[in-house]
Amino acid sequence: MNLTAIRHEDWDELHIAIPAPQTDVETAQETLMRAVSAAHRAGADVLHANVFARTAPGGTPLTAPRGVPVSFVEGKPVAPSPQPSALSSPLSALSSQPSAPSPQLSALGSELSALSSQLSALSSKLSAPGPQLSALSPQLLVSGLQAVAARNAAVTHYDAENGATVVVVEDRFARWAYVTGVVPANLWATQHDQAYDAYGRAEAALALAGMSFRQVIRTWVFVEDILGWYGDLNRARTAFYRERGVFDGIVPASTGVGACNPAGAAVLLNLMALAPKSADIVVERIRSPLQCSAEDYGSSFSRALEIREPGLRRLLVSGTASIAPDGSTCHVGDLDGQIELTLDVVEAILRSRGMNWSDVTRATAYFRAGADAPALNERLGARAMPALPWIVTECTICRDDLLFEIEVDACLPRG
Repeated sequence: MNLTAIRHEDWDELHIAIPAPQTDVETAQETLMRAVSAAHRAGADVLHANVFARTAPGGTPLTAPRGVPVSFVEGKPVAPSPQPSALSSPLSALSSQPSAPSPQLSALGSELSALSSQLSALSSKLSAPGPQLSALSPQLLVSGLQAVAARNAAVTHYDAENGATVVVVEDRFARWAYVTGVVPANLWATQHDQAYDAYGRAEAALALAGMSFRQVIRTWVFVEDILGWYGDLNRARTAFYRERGVFDGIVPASTGVGACNPAGAAVLLNLMALAPKSADIVVERIRSPLQCSAEDYGSSFSRALEIREPGLRRLLVSGTASIAPDGSTCHVGDLDGQIELTLDVVEAILRSRGMNWSDVTRATAYFRAGADAPALNERLGARAMPALPWIVTECTICRDDLLFEIEVDACLPRG
């Protein structure tokens, strides 16, 4: 497990990453419980969690703890995942300043060091059953979990339609909303119509928190049979964004990969929104120095967004693959070439904002074929990359000639 903390002015944001176990078998249920337990031991509330696991219609129902916003999507385990030394002792880099008021990217302090020991069973308040996800079997291996939690924050939960959840964190400067598990209502509709409906339902979920889609800064789109209808997905998203005026403001950063979901829907959406309450919060669209805008080839998302808040700069880098400046695929059939270019592109975005790989707080790698995952270790080693909180999974990339994709978040204190 890797736990990284971002210190806002008024609260601490925890990023929890649990990669696929390399030796012991761990179920989806156990992985989720470990993440929730880690958050609660740190005195934090889970804002959002996503579990990558194999799905099995008719499998044993998996029960999520009540009040824990979690989505499950298909992501086949791969081995070996990048296992930097920091992951074996996930809290070794945390600072010893648990109450330091300085608004900077930091570790959460010595009181969290106990997390590196064996996590105990969840407290009784987590024992009440939440929604059952009957299509996911907890006996099947997971390939990883990413979660976000908040400490010392005012947190409000809302239940949206079809099992989706909305969690809001509010401080002096902004309201942050995390929407998890949005699926369309009519699973018999066309894939295009399901996608459009999912975006509409995400907007309705945001309305519970007094927010609109124009305040969305990040989306994750998990698409069943993505190669079969990616064009329709793009058309549905673009139509929705145009009707809601999204193009008049900041177009969200996004990841879209092929992965089915327990509901059997054509698409599942997770998203993050930000409503500034002060001019101290600024969101800026960041262009990729090595790639064209995704909108140039019909995909409505920003390559990256930067969020500037008091004492802190955050960078959200969208799902990134081996795409040339003209929008075509580079290094077709060449896995190492695609990995190298993808890492180059992300590094160029980081450097354009005065950041580097050591500033990354969250990272997910998607492989078209899980057997190719060791190639990432080789390329990271060749670059002498710092330890990163990787999750690595097998998912279909949005083009049939793309073999690899990554997304990252990064953070730096503002000088």
